[in-house]
Amino acid sequence: MVTYARRTMSEALARAKHLDGHRNEVGMCLAEVAEIYGLTGPFRWGGNGRKWAINFWLAAVEHGEVVKTSDPRKIPAGAMVFHAPRPKAKSVGGRAGHVAIGAGGGKEYSTDRPHDGRRGKVSIRSVEQAWTKKLLGYVVVTGDGITLTDRPGSISTDKMDPAAYFLDARGPHVTWLGERLVLHLAALGIPSPYALGPGPHFTEVDRAAVMLFQEAQGWIGDNADGFPGPTTLLRLARAPGPTPIRALAMVATTDHFMVAQRGLSMNCAGYDHVGHGAATAERRARRIGAKILTLKPTVICLQELEIHSLNDMDKALRPGGYRRMSRGGKGREIYLGKGCSQIASGLERVSTELDDDDKPWAWTAYTFKGTRCMAVSFHNENQGHAVQRQQLAEVLHRALALANKHKVPWSNLFVTGDGNLPTAEDVVEEFNWMSAGKHAPKRTNYGLMTATKWGPKRRGKPIDVDLFRHNATVDAYSQLVNNTLSDHYLHYVDFRTVGR
Repeated sequence: MVTYARRTMSEALARAKHLDGHRNEVGMCLAEVAEIYGLTGPFRWGGNGRKWAINFWLAAVEHGEVVKTSDPRKIPAGAMVFHAPRPKAKSVGGRAGHVAIGAGGGKEYSTDRPHDGRRGKVSIRSVEQAWTKKLLGYVVVTGDGITLTDRPGSISTDKMDPAAYFLDARGPHVTWLGERLVLHLAALGIPSPYALGPGPHFTEVDRAAVMLFQEAQGWIGDNADGFPGPTTLLRLARAPGPTPIRALAMVATTDHFMVAQRGLSMNCAGYDHVGHGAATAERRARRIGAKILTLKPTVICLQELEIHSLNDMDKALRPGGYRRMSRGGKGREIYLGKGCSQIASGLERVSTELDDDDKPWAWTAYTFKGTRCMAVSFHNENQGHAVQRQQLAEVLHRALALANKHKVPWSNLFVTGDGNLPTAEDVVEEFNWMSAGKHAPKRTNYGLMTATKWGPKRRGKPIDVDLFRHNATVDAYSQLVNNTLSDHYLHYVDFRTVGR
């Protein structure tokens, strides 16, 4: 069941305003609205169970938690606005209905309006008229009890109320939470992140402590986001009990709770049987490998590594203890360094194709200092903004599913590659990811897109990106531009993640 929305109506409204005019995935209104509100699943679906906007509405109607209206002016800003399917529609888009975010004054922030693949602030009536999708009403509290209303003026200090805990919350309930966390973490044998306190102010330290406790329960992904839900609070209120199985793995060592790693990525710009690209990559593989060794990364992700260069790259990296993971291919290869143990690896393909080319991407789940991690190396299309955007979304969504399958916390995901998309850094934020280059406190040569003697240097947002979920900590980021190695830069990122 859905338990809560991470963002209030006013916060969702602010995010919708920020995204106004940005591109979106065509026909994915429900997924994008759910992302803006921070809704977490699994969801209860009405109707035929499909993940359509109309079925979310039907599930809410079933539990009497909707406000039906045909007057757009009555819809408050920040509410979830729903439209009915088009009458006698045969297409999925026509039958799925539509959901948007109320903007107030009879308007809404909608995907695919006024143009496909673009967000816009439009009148609700214009949506009804253009798409023949009648206004149904709006949702403030869903059938699963998700409160989307703003926090009340007198903020709750009830220690058992999840809404009382958010960054910058203050009160005796926060002190109580910290004290319970210290008690339970000690019982689990997990070092507390508190240097001082705990105290009455909910900070990132409190969030880190909550996350450690949640992960010790065996929860992963956004179920271990560091904000206490009802189950977390109930367990903290009780006396410490038997150590969960997951916590037993956490206390195997004492130095892996914040795991420091260096992830390295490079597009080697080699193509099988294609002109100077293949020759360049094959000739320079050993020099690329030698440069990589000087940086001592934990994990190496390469794209467009020409097939005839594999042996040369293997030999170049072997002195550093690096091992190429099996089941890579198509130029996407991942190497693990010393201290890493492979759990599983594979080669995936995106379903959105351009010119019948399903772009593959490699992934590897591994352990490092007792912590489960995962690396992804991708390379997307080099033309067609909508295709590149959709491919990037598919890689990110599938990476999360693989992380769940192999019990990797989302904070330990390192996704890197050539997106061929100058707006990639902004696009991923819409999916609740972040780019290391954009958010790192320390970065070098940031903004160099390519450096090649085959064409002029181009400056701007990078098309090669290193991506994380928001609960990873990025310490430093660097691009090393050397056109004697490749026309793309070599980039590395120092990051820390909360371990299991």
